[in-house]
Amino acid sequence: MPAANSLTIQSLDDDGGTLREPLAKIGAKVVWAGPFASYPAASEAAKSGKIDITSSGFASLVNEAKVKSDILLFAIESNHLGEGIVVRGDSGIKTIEDLKGKKIAVNFPGGTGEYILFRTLEENGISREGINRININNPEDGVAAFASGDVDAIATWDQYLASAINVPGALLLVDGKQIKSLNSWVHFVTRDFATKHPEAVKAVFDGLVAAAAKINADPSIDSAAYKRQGAPTKIIQTISSWNLKPRIIPIDAEGLKLVQQIARQTYAYGFQPQLIDVTNNVFDVTKVK
Repeated sequence: MPAANSLTIQSLDDDGGTLREPLAKIGAKVVWAGPFASYPAASEAAKSGKIDITSSGFASLVNEAKVKSDILLFAIESNHLGEGIVVRGDSGIKTIEDLKGKKIAVNFPGGTGEYILFRTLEENGISREGINRININNPEDGVAAFASGDVDAIATWDQYLASAINVPGALLLVDGKQIKSLNSWVHFVTRDFATKHPEAVKAVFDGLVAAAAKINADPSIDSAAYKRQGAPTKIIQTISSWNLKPRIIPIDAEGLKLVQQIARQTYAYGFQPQLIDVTNNVFDVTKVK
């Protein structure tokens, strides 16, 4: 159940889609690889030279930035409606405060689900004391646990969020926009590729910007992408109702501030033992001539 708002987003087809034209201008083209089961698998492929560019969630960026990594962040894909907390109708949860004492499914510690939960608590001035997190690494298994009643709530994203919402009686408690989430999809390039081919990284960025503009102008492109990935009709309809408006952000001075802000959040939430310096692990496409 991959996210459609990744490097292969909606308008990118097997021939390169919106990447085709900017890459052609510099004599390059897209060659797709994967898909990979997880970011660690994609990261290893990148570090071994099998791929040059990949995408993942923000938690992966912070984990990479613990040391000077061979992988650099070059773009943020921002859209927060496709994440949130869903509660069972029979859970007795009506407010954020009611989450205390309930079983809440998240993915791995420090991952997107836990970020959504902690951000919800912070934004509503509620302590984490009494919050019972159930770590279920595979988000599909988390949805299954939610549907069966093994947990009372789930903090999740994308198709997993849509699946949880479609569980009979389920209620969306909060979404990412309401909690001012900074969690985003991020796009990486290997340090070696960025050093040797900065113009190609800039071309990919330009293609992503064009893809986002295309989706904003015609949201049906987003639905078509999920359909190609095999998502059920009811899931597509739920995602379509969010009216997603992706925005591609470069890691210029303002983009770096955003990255540093989420690094401070993940440190404050206890996801990292120390504040991570992300400045050695970014690539600013706006400086490419």
